[in-house]
Amino acid sequence: MAAPRPSSLWQDRLEGGRTAWSSVVVVCGKRIEARYWYDGNNLNNAKEDAAEVALAWLANNSGLGSSTW
Repeated sequence: MAAPRPSSLWQDRLEGGRTAWSSVVVVCGKRIEARYWYDGNNLNNAKEDAAEVALAWLANNSGLGSSTW
């Protein structure tokens, strides 16, 4: 038997307010945050933004930016 669903979720209690989300990745112990905040429907964009910032950080701190492929 499934547990009863709560009658009032925290999302229902926001009273018309908007919620923004961001994302963080940790690379080699360094916390790297996404540059922007996103609507809940676009949370994937926050993850991609954090990954892009992390990639740029890695390129600048590892010499990858000056490598030729």
